[in-house]
Amino acid sequence: MRRFSTSRLQKVLSLNFFKPKPEIEKASQDAHLPPGTMVYVGRERIESPVISGCSFTTTELLEFQDQSIEEMISHVNNDTVTWVNIDGIHDIGLVNEISDRFNLHPLTREDIVNTTQLPKIEWYEDYLYLNLKMFSVKEDTGKIDVEQVSLVLGPKFVMSLQEKTEDVLEPVRERIRHGRGQVRKHQSDYLFYALLDV
Repeated sequence: MRRFSTSRLQKVLSLNFFKPKPEIEKASQDAHLPPGTMVYVGRERIESPVISGCSFTTTELLEFQDQSIEEMISHVNNDTVTWVNIDGIHDIGLVNEISDRFNLHPLTREDIVNTTQLPKIEWYEDYLYLNLKMFSVKEDTGKIDVEQVSLVLGPKFVMSLQEKTEDVLEPVRERIRHGRGQVRKHQSDYLFYALLDV
């Protein structure tokens, strides 16, 4: 049996993995709601959500930001691959509206806004849904921050939904912008893979 020093054990326990989080307590309060009910379960946020994305082929690229949902949906067609990114899933109305446009199942919508979900993958008739956890270290405190990221893969699109605005996906954007790597040579499944990889 391996022994840990007291100071090392205290450091591990200070990572807050074992303390109940407010969002977990909130999830348990909402446990009586019927399946598919959209209730944001996560840290309280006041910033406005940011919607951005791009549509591309091997030869053309169109980037967009702060467009209406109708304008974004108009980019999803058989000739291009479209990536829609939403930073800020605390806006239930926005998540519900974009979910309507992409015909997402009520259980998928619920999972997107419930940040206490365990990582999972689900297959639906028209799309694949994946949520996972992204870990980062807060520079000011040195503590580990956990953020949920949801990805939806459709025939000609990928949607990424994050809790907050952070540019961890910027390397993929740069590859798309400059035509580097394989992303613009393939379909939405390769973009999905590239986002997971980064």
